Amino acid sequence: LAGVEGNVWGYVERMGTLSCLVYAVDKRVGEDGGTEEEIETVERLTRSIKCITESLTQKSTQSNIFSLSHMSFSQNLSSTTGLTLNPTQTEVSSTTSIHTSCYVTPPLPQDRDYSFTFKIAHDVSNDESCCVGVGALPRGSDSYNSSGNLCMYRCYNGNVYQRGTQVRGGSREKVHPGDEVEIEVKGMKATVKVNGKSQGEVFDELKGHVYPAVAFYGGNRRIRFVRCMFTGSGTGWGVENY
Repeated sequence: LAGVEGNVWGYVERMGTLSCLVYAVDKRVGEDGGTEEEIETVERLTRSIKCITESLTQKSTQSNIFSLSHMSFSQNLSSTTGLTLNPTQTEVSSTTSIHTSCYVTPPLPQDRDYSFTFKIAHDVSNDESCCVGVGALPRGSDSYNSSGNLCMYRCYNGNVYQRGTQVRGGSREKVHPGDEVEIEVKGMKATVKVNGKSQGEVFDELKGHVYPAVAFYGGNRRIRFVRCMFTGSGTGWGVENY
């Protein structure tokens, strides 16, 4: 418990939530009633959690920070069949070879700069069937290369598709299983990094509210939503999944 308490600040900063911490502490003491020292530690930790929560709330208000603590893949904004989400909704898996797509919610604010990262958790090397990018409403076609509301980076060859049209020019990295793709959005434009290496500007027609999004065209593939962070005012605040 002392170790947990000592890492409270780091935990809150990295995970953006206190629920798992509270559950773990309550479960530990609840199993055998706990010693007086353990109970006292829990009470002290509870007070610390309250202070941290109030501090974070105050800082969020002062910095006009958009809450990212509950970002996850949305069952409601995904293909009706062919996809499954893990219990925490941080991973989406394709179970079919037909075209499918899935959005991460909530939508990102139009007045902030931010970056978000996907990890290709499972795919077939040199026969990749995953795409990552952004999506807008209303949802229409799930096809990465023909949808009017998807802007996608195709992992197989690094090709880029913007609202149903392939963006010509430039040579971009392929994305293999285990690789991470970071997309940084500034206004109506977005740049991409593959494993930290810049691929330059890929989208320039982002309008309205956009969502981090993924698309598949093969079965037995899986993508993980890793993180989303603000890159302008309030840099460093966001959510990170492990």
